[in-house]
Amino acid sequence: MIIEIRRQANQSSCAPCRSSILAVFFLLLPLVLGAANAAADGVPKTGAQTLLDEHELGRFQYCGYDRDCLLANNGCCDCANGGQDVSVSRYSYEKFKERFDCSHVSCGDKYSYPECGSGVVACIRNKCQYISNLEFELKGSALRR
Repeated sequence: MIIEIRRQANQSSCAPCRSSILAVFFLLLPLVLGAANAAADGVPKTGAQTLLDEHELGRFQYCGYDRDCLLANNGCCDCANGGQDVSVSRYSYEKFKERFDCSHVSCGDKYSYPECGSGVVACIRNKCQYISNLEFELKGSALRR
């Protein structure tokens, strides 16, 4: 009789525990699956409308030669309207572009000097880098002194 009472007590007290555990499990499952899916190759798939930080941008910039580098726009808008001129590897350029979701972004019509994208891309220490014409002008005038 004591054994039967213990079994009934165990069964009645565990039923709410099981349903709570299952509820938490099913609530967290989409979050866990989404995070695992996004981090499968270490880079979120899409969704950014803002600039990538230096660390994340660096994932797209490995190079061996200058010819490995392409001009790219970090962000949805050009350099005068919130974006940033950068250089990325030609081998990861498409993944870099896919990283942004610009379908609902409205860019301004500001102008910049020097013009956006008018600089040079180069592979420096195995990292694609963008050097603007303004940097050339500043360095050139410092060298002439």
